[in-house]
Amino acid sequence: MTRQVDNTYENLAEFADVDRSADPGAFVDLLRRLDALPQTRVLRDLAYARLGAGRGVDVGAGRGTVVAELAERGFAPVGVDLSEAMVAEAAREHPGHDFRVGDAYALPMADGELDWYHAERVYIHLDDPDRAAAEALRVLRPGGRVVVVDMDMDAMSVATDLPLLARAVLGATCDDLANGRAGVRAADTLRGAGFTDVEVLPYSPAHTDPDMVWPLYPGPGLAIAQRTGAITAAEAEQVVAEVRRRGAAGTFLAVPALFVVSGTRPA
Repeated sequence: MTRQVDNTYENLAEFADVDRSADPGAFVDLLRRLDALPQTRVLRDLAYARLGAGRGVDVGAGRGTVVAELAERGFAPVGVDLSEAMVAEAAREHPGHDFRVGDAYALPMADGELDWYHAERVYIHLDDPDRAAAEALRVLRPGGRVVVVDMDMDAMSVATDLPLLARAVLGATCDDLANGRAGVRAADTLRGAGFTDVEVLPYSPAHTDPDMVWPLYPGPGLAIAQRTGAITAAEAEQVVAEVRRRGAAGTFLAVPALFVVSGTRPA
């Protein structure tokens, strides 16, 4: 019998509650890998340029990288994360910054207290994004800026000779997440909360290193698709073999669909 493919990131949906996951450290490692990608640097530059200035919150602060980067740019950021483990890691890696345990649905800020609100790869894990967007509106002053950066996992493209299996793996990942199409839905989410001047900037970077992109494809979807019966263990092995073969040949290509969505709280 063909063995089931091992997958470190098979429980990607546990990002919604890292402290209750089997291994919070695995998620710290995943964020470290994402932070190291040059494509992440480009994505964040696009987001930061839309924040304006002043004091604000980075929701889902994770390791604290965004807070540290924004502070270096002259912003006054507060990092909020639901996970105590993530907040502890952020404080360890970036001492001297303001990190707090908090919920995207109930931020530890007063009404109209902030100039900007930033959330990167957070809404994809939220089962009620409308509620989170309403909370963003609450904490922003009139004229304050919101920037939500997220993916549409269902729209990720990969070079493959196994299109049906690749689609099954990607679809399994998308469907397992609370809000797998968060990126393409974010504009409607912000408008529904009352934000105006909503702008959408798509960003689809090319990834050619399978080890770096593994947490997105085929990583989590392999085990999920097997659990749901979408693919067999033998088919999962075929996907992995193709990814490794393409990586060795220099023909691996994965293109995620990311969106930088911004808006303004009206006066």
